[in-house]
Amino acid sequence: MRLPRNKKVIARILLLVGVTIAIPCIIAAPNSIRILKILKFRNNEWQKFLRSYKNLIRHGYLRERVVNGETYLTISKEGERLKQLIDIDNIKLKRQTKWDGKWRFVTFDISERFAGRRRMFQYHLMRIGMKKMQKSFYVYPYECRLAIETIVAFLKLENFVSYGTINSLDPEQHLLDYFDIKY
Repeated sequence: MRLPRNKKVIARILLLVGVTIAIPCIIAAPNSIRILKILKFRNNEWQKFLRSYKNLIRHGYLRERVVNGETYLTISKEGERLKQLIDIDNIKLKRQTKWDGKWRFVTFDISERFAGRRRMFQYHLMRIGMKKMQKSFYVYPYECRLAIETIVAFLKLENFVSYGTINSLDPEQHLLDYFDIKY
C-alpha cells in the first residue's frame, strides 16, 4: 500500500469519520469557518481537505451511505489499514530519565519471500531509534514492546520476530555512548 502525500489531512479525515455529523456538515456548508477551526484547518487548506476526502471515497478507503437524506461515513477495511499505516509512521519511543540497566532486543528471521516486509520492518526499527547490532538483531535501552508489537502486527510478521530483555550486552560501553546513557 502506497502512503498518500497528504498524510496529515488524511489522518484527520479518518479520525473524524467516527463523528458522523462533522464531515457532511462541512461538505454541505463549505463556508463554515467555525468547523474548520475545530478541525485545525486554515481557510487555504479547505480545498486540500475536500480533494483528499473525495479521493478517499473514490479509492474505497471511506464509504458514503445516505439514509433518510443524511450522509453517513464508514471506514472500509482498506481505510483501516491506511489509518494503521499512518499511525505506525507516528510511533515514537520515549527516552526515560533513568535507565533500568536492561537492554530490549528484537531479532528476526524473515524469509526472502517477504523481503519487502522485512525491509519495511528494518526501516521502522531504525526510524524509532533502535540500534542495529547485526543484520537481524536490534537493541534499545528502554521499554519498547508495544511499539514493536504494533509494527509487527501491521506487517503481519508475528511468526518471524522475537522480542526480549537481557541484563548485559557486549560491547555495552559502545551502546551506552550511542544512546547517551550515564550509568
